[in-house]
Amino acid sequence: MERDLRMVLEMGKKREECWDPIILKTEALLGKGIPELIQGISQHKQALEQTEAMKEKMRKRAKATFMGILESEVMAHFSKNGSGWELE
Repeated sequence: MERDLRMVLEMGKKREECWDPIILKTEALLGKGIPELIQGISQHKQALEQTEAMKEKMRKRAKATFMGILESEVMAHFSKNGSGWELE
């Protein structure tokens, strides 16, 4: 599994965040590697914060959420009230 993940990461696009993903071995049922995983997540967050990448990701996520809500509301409005675009 680790080897396959490494291959996928090597083939993937280069990251702009100046962060090289790491692979941490964990076994949730046995509790193995959990402290290392928590530390890795924390390090990744710190790296994102230093490069402004997190702010950009949050901005994109907020925009996508807003657009999804807007689309749902518009579709609900037209479904309820009729579109007025009926074809003959």
